[in-house]
Amino acid sequence: MKIKECIILGTSLLIFNGCFGTTDSDNIKTKGIYADYQLTLSDDGTTYVRASLMSGNKHGATLDLTNGDTLSVEVDGNSEKLERFSLLQNISYSRKIMTNVADTKVTILFTRTTPQQELKSSILLPEKFELLTPKENMITSLNDILHITWSPSSENTNMEIGIETICDTGEVENSTKTFSNNISNLNDNGSYDYLFSSNYKEDLEKYSNCKTSLEVTRFRLGIIDSSFDDGEIKASYSKSINLDIQ
Repeated sequence: MKIKECIILGTSLLIFNGCFGTTDSDNIKTKGIYADYQLTLSDDGTTYVRASLMSGNKHGATLDLTNGDTLSVEVDGNSEKLERFSLLQNISYSRKIMTNVADTKVTILFTRTTPQQELKSSILLPEKFELLTPKENMITSLNDILHITWSPSSENTNMEIGIETICDTGEVENSTKTFSNNISNLNDNGSYDYLFSSNYKEDLEKYSNCKTSLEVTRFRLGIIDSSFDDGEIKASYSKSINLDIQ
């Protein structure tokens, strides 16, 4: 059994505070595993597949596959083994697949030798979209309604919108303050109106030098094999731009 450690990681780009840890997969029964499968579509015709297995729940120790246990991805009858990746004792398995075509069925297989099991979790890839408005580096103000539109819309997917603003506080050199807002599970109807005034307008008005980024994500959820305790299989496609708030 491997030891779980708590680590605080801080960089200019990322601050993460959490507990990391691993355990060998043959220590955990299948019914005690949480499966986290994330698929990210790219514009280059590929999709990045990342799979993590955790003990107990999504905050549990990640599993290091042992005793013949494997993770693989299957598309159009072709199966490829996922490759192990480790960061700060957090283990995942990943691979790029050579498709990003809408409604392509992707299956992630978790194969166990003791007992012999093959757990299949499947998803259909979402359709890519174009972000129509706003445009890159568009000038807006805190009093404006930000009209976010995309095409095409879809009836069988959902949207997430993330807005992050980083401001120079002017207090000390290189001192910044970050404001972020995430809106989840929106209807994929092609439009959403965002109001800065209903979020963190009063905080932003204290600063003059700010940079804002917008990320719009379409996602679809698939079906996790019922032999797991719980889990999620999610496929996403995102578009990001920068905005100029004056």
